Amino acid sequence: MIKSGMLSTKWEAETFVRRQVKVRHTIIRPGALSDGEPSTRAFTLSQSDLTLFGWRPIAKADVGRLAVAAALDPASDGVTFEVMGGGSANAPATLDVFRGLRKDDA
Repeated sequence: MIKSGMLSTKWEAETFVRRQVKVRHTIIRPGALSDGEPSTRAFTLSQSDLTLFGWRPIAKADVGRLAVAAALDPASDGVTFEVMGGGSANAPATLDVFRGLRKDDA
């Protein structure tokens, strides 16, 4: 259950981070988290504010792997995206996973 006001607090925090000019950032919004093993399937990345309904769970280990890749890849600087598990192909090479994502507006 989502506590009242939690999503607005997250939005305010994200907005604060985006407005910090000197702070490199990547905001990852994972779907439902699972304790499962890392997946061999592709992640689904979106920047369209997916609803919580219909999200496929993603392993915590996969979110961690994605966060490390984001820290090492300048293409992830200044982007926000949603991620869920359950893609149909093998996981993409981490060097290309952030290509094509649009930069955040401040």
